[in-house]
Formats: sequence, structure tokens, C-alpha cells
Amino acid sequence: YAPEDIIEYDYEYGEAEYKEAESVTVGYPL
Repeated sequence: YAPEDIIEYDYEYGEAEYKEAESVTVGYPL
């Protein structure tokens, strides 16, 4: 997953701190 895609997804999620975490891939619905 590209860093831009993660930022865009997190932006919709409303968790800016989540994108900074490496465990963001764990909460990825895709």
C-alpha cells in the first residue's frame, strides 16, 4: 500500500495518529 493511499484512508477514518502507527495495516479493511 502506498503512503498516499494510507493517508487518504486514514483521513476518512478520522484517525490521523493511526496512520503514524505501523499497525495501520492490521486495521485495514482491504
